[in-house]
Amino acid sequence: MKEVIAAALAVSGAVILRRKKKISIEGMLLVLFLAGGGIGYCMFAGFSGEWIPVSAVDKGEKGSSSSEMEFQVRVGETDSQVTLEIPAVRMETEEADAEIAALMLRLDTEILGENTSLNEICYPLLLKEQYPDSPVQVQWQTDAPDDLSWEGTLGAEIPDEGADVLLIGDLRLQNSSETYQRMVRVYPSKAPEDLPDRIRQAAVRLNQEETEPVYLLPDSLDAVSLAWYRMSDAKGWYVLCIALFLLAGLVLVQQEKQREAQKNRYNLLDREYPELVSRMQMLLGAGLSMRMVLERLAREYRENLRMAEKTEKRRLLQKRSGDKNPVYEELLISCRELENGMSEAEVYRRFGERCGTPSYRGLSLMLEQNMTKGGQGLIRLLEQETLEAFEARQRKARQEGEKVSVRLLLPMGMMLVIALALIMLPAFMTL
Repeated sequence: MKEVIAAALAVSGAVILRRKKKISIEGMLLVLFLAGGGIGYCMFAGFSGEWIPVSAVDKGEKGSSSSEMEFQVRVGETDSQVTLEIPAVRMETEEADAEIAALMLRLDTEILGENTSLNEICYPLLLKEQYPDSPVQVQWQTDAPDDLSWEGTLGAEIPDEGADVLLIGDLRLQNSSETYQRMVRVYPSKAPEDLPDRIRQAAVRLNQEETEPVYLLPDSLDAVSLAWYRMSDAKGWYVLCIALFLLAGLVLVQQEKQREAQKNRYNLLDREYPELVSRMQMLLGAGLSMRMVLERLAREYRENLRMAEKTEKRRLLQKRSGDKNPVYEELLISCRELENGMSEAEVYRRFGERCGTPSYRGLSLMLEQNMTKGGQGLIRLLEQETLEAFEARQRKARQEGEKVSVRLLLPMGMMLVIALALIMLPAFMTL
């Protein structure tokens, strides 16, 4: 069931993230493939594992029981499978006696369950083979198993006045042992009838013959049919986990790609900013209004694109993203907004928001204020903005050049080491 849930999460997550354009179509298909493979492995028992070489294995913790491990042993050219019983680390006798004594003091309360006293047992006792925080093994038995079984369940024919039952627990830890005995009084059970217990009792009744090679499962209970299922040993769960981790990784990779694309877009916008402001200043100085300037720039950009589409170079460029100029694409959007009747001030504001960089936000604010205060002084402001923009681009170019020189230090250092090695190695070889 958990494999199906994991596969559903992986598939639905991949589809949702693809619809939101958080991952690529190839990433979504890869996650779907892995999820399908995981389900396939779950259906057909998954991975079978492999033998790895070992020379020793860890024993169990102090006081724990021994465990069986299967090994494959190569004797000469022959392989043989051997099962060994691996014991736990042995306790000292004093430590074992102390663990048994500590559990003896706790048993009167540990076995009560929902009961309040050992003199009034109306609910099943908690007769476990091992209790929390104790390595001691306990084997239980009673002198009246029809009234109180060694599992702690109450019988169905206990008289209303109750019955006394001797409860015996054999506590063992390595070579140390102790006997726990209590006389308890049991009464008819007040616990609601448990459906799993009824099914277990039906299975026990069906398998009275202990010499049968198979354990039969009842097909009905109180005239109600039973259908039995068993959890498979499929391990395709691992593949589904890989699919989920891959899905998370694809999201991170896609986010990184989007951040890189946004960064490249901002860099291109900043590079185009001085030319854009310079052309706006020149066209305004020629007597055009700002609206006519925007339409003129957009029209020239459309004509350049139309002419470039006729060339083979343009057709090759169309096969990849990023071939259009983001600044003039935003200008085209602004012109369409003006044609649809939007006010110039709102168009300038939206233009700055779409571009997103501080320089374009400042330009849109300048144009928006020019609409409210009149067109006086806009040419002078654009001229000053052009000078500052070119100076900022020069400063940024110098900074990028300094970064490149710093990046070259490592390869230059490696080349120096190689040159020194070529010079010094022959000298050492002649010694």
